[in-house]
Amino acid sequence: MMPIPVPTALRLPVAVLAAVLLVAGCADPDGIDPDGVDPASSRAPTSSVTSSVGDPPSSAVGAPGDLDPWAPTTLRQLDLDGAIVTTRSALDELPEQASVVRFSSTLIDTGSGLELCLGGVAESLPPQCSGPVVVDLDPQGWTETMGGVTWGDRTVVVAWPPVDGELVLIEDGPPRPPSGESSEADLDPGGSHDEATLMGIQDQLSAAGLYGPTGPVLSSGIGVTPGRLDVTIVVADLTTIREVLEVVDVPDAVHLFGLGEVLAG
Repeated sequence: MMPIPVPTALRLPVAVLAAVLLVAGCADPDGIDPDGVDPASSRAPTSSVTSSVGDPPSSAVGAPGDLDPWAPTTLRQLDLDGAIVTTRSALDELPEQASVVRFSSTLIDTGSGLELCLGGVAESLPPQCSGPVVVDLDPQGWTETMGGVTWGDRTVVVAWPPVDGELVLIEDGPPRPPSGESSEADLDPGGSHDEATLMGIQDQLSAAGLYGPTGPVLSSGIGVTPGRLDVTIVVADLTTIREVLEVVDVPDAVHLFGLGEVLAG
């Protein structure tokens, strides 16, 4: 079977490319922490590189409880059964299940509500994508419309996971893709596996039905992280990570990247 790279006609959310390139550029040449982390534990410690989405927009009205929807996040890495996981989170530990997540992406409404583009955007006019609908998101002031299709770029904070294809909106604001600081990470995401092995892992993910517009696997590709298959998952919580790794027979050939910024779990 041919590999399943991100189609060239799709534009990935900028957060995906920024984080993968940041990690590849600041990896520790001494290699992976040999101690690792037990994936069966409910929470896993991580190493980190600080990053931030900056100041909140003036329209922010807050979120339930003590949650700050515009809290700065940290670029984190961990080793789970040999797989390297890279994600942005406001938490010190990865949660078992993410409950509040922040995304910066394009949203498109073709008539059923503004869909959050998670797996990429077809660069047509109007653009195209599929994803969960963000309920009660006001399109005024940041979208454009053509041929009955409305679209625009936005940062949204939502309750996770989707229910019946819909996400509950907590807060939204202008696009604010997080930017990681160029400081040294503790884990080297690079591996030593050949292309045939990495293509075999793509086959396993596809056979398990894990690719989809809402995940858990959004895309995968070969060539960014040497010797590993780069796999973008919608959210890097422990439940999602285990779901992916349990179908992979060579976990240390995988580099998982979580698209959404986890704010609560």
